[in-house]
Amino acid sequence: MGTFVRLVVCLLAAALSSSCSRSRPEPGGEGRTFTDVTGCAVQVPSTPRRIVSLVPSITEGLFRLGAGDRVVGVTSFCNRPPRARERETVGSYLQPDLETILSLRPDLVIAGKKGEPGPILRLRELGAAVYVFEDGKSWEDIRRDFLTLGRLAGEAQRARELLAGVEARLEAVRRRVEDREPVRVFVQIGTRPIFTGGRDTFLDDVIRFAGGRNAAAPYSPDYFQVSRETVLSWNPEAILVSGMAVSAPAEKERWLSFRGLSAADARNVHIISGDDVSRPDPVAFAQAVETVARLLHP
Repeated sequence: MGTFVRLVVCLLAAALSSSCSRSRPEPGGEGRTFTDVTGCAVQVPSTPRRIVSLVPSITEGLFRLGAGDRVVGVTSFCNRPPRARERETVGSYLQPDLETILSLRPDLVIAGKKGEPGPILRLRELGAAVYVFEDGKSWEDIRRDFLTLGRLAGEAQRARELLAGVEARLEAVRRRVEDREPVRVFVQIGTRPIFTGGRDTFLDDVIRFAGGRNAAAPYSPDYFQVSRETVLSWNPEAILVSGMAVSAPAEKERWLSFRGLSAADARNVHIISGDDVSRPDPVAFAQAVETVARLLHP
């Protein structure tokens, strides 16, 4: 990360933490204090009754924890589970509708660090309890954040139980692929332009846990845009096209048309769930690892 980018991140964190003093839960239940990624000490009821989630993976996690009935607002991108669509929509991930959020009288708003800090600053100024999560970049981040979410929602035990099940699934995959030669794989996200995840992303962890080697790992520590010509020069042994791309079937056929491309010659081009490989949720992570392992090591 460059000096300028680090400076911007520090300034955003300082701006967000400067409004901490007014973050308060509504009356009802003994409160607890959590310090979020911005350094803000957020007071939260022991069992929040009215939660607004501004992050799709958080929404999914809350339903997994049995707290879905207490979720009153979600973003337009919160499509899992299907019941999440029945909740009030409060704008998009990056552009939440503050008026709608406040009208829902939340005792906890959960946000991510992406996007402009303005909406979070304003919510805090108006007295809302807003907890901001870091963007998960690894399995360890996902695991840590899910445990924190369980504590925030008053479902800490349930979070530990779910994670134990997920870790057992991951261990089963590890045992199955540990003696296999890692398959060099490229994962496509989007079409015009094409993006992928490099090292230090949870997509990279999905690939490694599944017995693969990320073809993009040497070139970036983050998600980045890549040309088709560059991917061809990498000559991956497998290509996985994210189902988030509307034209995923056409993309699959296009890769298969390249003679001399190892993945195409082996007919090792597949479509996978875009949601599973794009959301830092532990169950989705396990599902992605299991799916990718089956494709790379039939």
